[in-house]
Amino acid sequence: MFRANLLILCCVLAAQVCAFEPYNGATLRSERQLQAADRWIVLGAVERIKGIVQAEKDVRSDADISSQLWQVPVGHNLDDVFAFYREQAEKAGLKTQFECKGRSCGSCNDIANQVFSQSLMVARDADQRYWIGARREGKQWHVWLVYAVQKVSKGTLVYTEKMLLKNTDAGLFDTAVKTQ
Repeated sequence: MFRANLLILCCVLAAQVCAFEPYNGATLRSERQLQAADRWIVLGAVERIKGIVQAEKDVRSDADISSQLWQVPVGHNLDDVFAFYREQAEKAGLKTQFECKGRSCGSCNDIANQVFSQSLMVARDADQRYWIGARREGKQWHVWLVYAVQKVSKGTLVYTEKMLLKNTDAGLFDTAVKTQ
């Protein structure tokens, strides 16, 4: 509990983008902090058209980004792990912008490699979950996402990002929830 309060205090005092709390037993595989990075934010299913990966709906923005790749040991349920991370974002007041499960997300290979540059996350299309939410604070957008896959021999891998967008366009995100 102390660690969770310390992380929240870190975020409030430093006004920066901080990491998600880890699932019980999860280990941090990699972590990255980027400032003013160009980010492709996927708000719909991903598909490959004539060899080009495209999203049903997307936005590009400069953002400060904190990303983590977590590995949860074999034996944990993908849906439980995914819900754990998603609930952190919802408790922080982020509203769902897009959510999908399994093949409705698109090709896991394309999402892992083209959207998140995380080749380690390639798994069966049926074994993936994706959620993205946003919250506006004044002129800034806070966007968090969770992408999780179940790997047969490696447990569950979870990629998380917290972004503070530099583009303050009020029309970036819809208030409607799209779930697939």
